[in-house]
Amino acid sequence: MTMRKGRNKWMVWAAVIVVSFCLGFFIRQPAGASTTEPGSSTDPIAAKSYVDQMATYTLVTVEKGQKLIANEGTEFVLRMGSAVAYNVAPNAGLANLTTGKDISSAVVIPLNNHILTPRSGRGFRASNTVLVLIKGTYTIQS
Repeated sequence: MTMRKGRNKWMVWAAVIVVSFCLGFFIRQPAGASTTEPGSSTDPIAAKSYVDQMATYTLVTVEKGQKLIANEGTEFVLRMGSAVAYNVAPNAGLANLTTGKDISSAVVIPLNNHILTPRSGRGFRASNTVLVLIKGTYTIQS
């Protein structure tokens, strides 16, 4: 009987080890694992043209009297010249991310401040020739 107890004890421990190994193997397998590398050409995270457009500032010249109308989320920095804010919607403005304040319509936009267009249809009118670094989509109107 003593030999039987030792044998049963050994069998229980062997079963525990095998079950533990199997559980560990299956738990470590990710559910629905993909065989493609995220961000590769077969599984892009975002379209390259979108990333290029949204991550790159472009230097734009706006002539005196022209309006730059930006779309929602467009960012710009006035580098040279003078311009006043233009808003089609009342009670709304441009967000000056440098100072943390809003810029209302007809207010001069300060040089070298990071400006965000929170909604489409806002921008500025150039008082003289302006150089602006801009990231996002916009139109220039005469």
